[in-house]
Amino acid sequence: MTFVQIIDVTTDDPEALRAADARWLAATRGRNTLRREAVYADHHTPNRYLAICEFDDHDSAMANSALPETDAVAAEIAALATGGVGFTDLDLLDVPLDHRGDVAQGFLAAVRTGRLDRSWYTDDVAVELNVPFGLVRSHGTDELARLLRDAFPYGGDVVADRAVPTETGVVLEFAARTVTGPDRPESTYSRNLVLLELTAGRVRALTIYCSGDWDAATQAEQLAAVEA
Repeated sequence: MTFVQIIDVTTDDPEALRAADARWLAATRGRNTLRREAVYADHHTPNRYLAICEFDDHDSAMANSALPETDAVAAEIAALATGGVGFTDLDLLDVPLDHRGDVAQGFLAAVRTGRLDRSWYTDDVAVELNVPFGLVRSHGTDELARLLRDAFPYGGDVVADRAVPTETGVVLEFAARTVTGPDRPESTYSRNLVLLELTAGRVRALTIYCSGDWDAATQAEQLAAVEA
């Protein structure tokens, strides 16, 4: 369960504040337990800055606080502050909305059906498809829908998937088998990595890395190589 510490500082010298943080990060590299740190400036209050520090859990945050370098940087921050330094500790309770996960599931739904839900994408979405010995670049939902139909004309059976949120979107890893049809009598298997970049909750660009379509013989060959 994610644990967050918020450090609230007002200072006339933000560059010195950033430099102190950079020195702490360098001095504790490999030992600090931060999952992620982001620094924000208050939009309405000049010279007010908040550091949002994410940890795996409370114990991880306490281990970070116990580092001797943490006491030292805390003293530096206090000296730079024009007032007191505020601290807030937060336990994650719920995530009612995260469009990144919804977008990943929307893409997988398109793979399963072979049909694109255009509401997830900007009209001029940029598409890059990387396959063995080939690269395709296109723009627009019409082209993306066509590429999807070409790959999964009768839909696909998603046999494994994993989505990892990023700062700008989500990385989706999935494996799928094509559903057979009148002109696709043999099912093929592929492994795929997709980078979905978002703007205002919609995909503005996606980059796909595909292993290519493996027929039954290729699947057996790859499985034998893994088990060897």
